[in-house]
Parts: sequence; C-alpha cells; structure tokens
Amino acid sequence: MSGPETNAAAIFGKRGLPEGFDGAKLLAASVETEKVAFVPGRAFFADGSGANTLRLSFSCANEAMIEEGISRLGRLVRTQVTAARPS
Repeated sequence: MSGPETNAAAIFGKRGLPEGFDGAKLLAASVETEKVAFVPGRAFFADGSGANTLRLSFSCANEAMIEEGISRLGRLVRTQVTAARPS
C-alpha cells in the first residue's frame, strides 16, 4: 500500500520556469491560448517567493492528455522565452 507522499507525488508536480517569469501571468496566457490550466506556484511559498514556479495536477487525466497538455504548455513557454529575448 502506498502512503500519502507517494500518492501526492503521483498527482501533483512542481515545475520551475525561467528566471523572471511569473506563473500567474503565464496562467492567463495558457488558459486563453493553449486551454491548459495550472496553479501558480507562489501560492505554495509562505515567504512570497516562487513566482517563477507552477504546480501541475494530473489526477484526472490519462497519459495522452498529460502529454498533450505538457506539449501545449511547453510551446507557450518557448514562445514567451523567445519573445522576452532582447533583439
């Protein structure tokens, strides 16, 4: 039998974004353009840090849905990283 830590790890994943990115701003763009939602990571940091992190939940998704969601989110992050580079 698996414990709560194992189950939590199988349901949630915390990921870092490039320095300077804001998970809350990325969420708005992600929902609008990619139809992918997540929880901005700052909510999980008592000291207010963690703006460039996000928390993914995949408890109700099958493997194909997870792969598609990660692909969409990756596309958005790559687009925003490219746009943020100095010309």
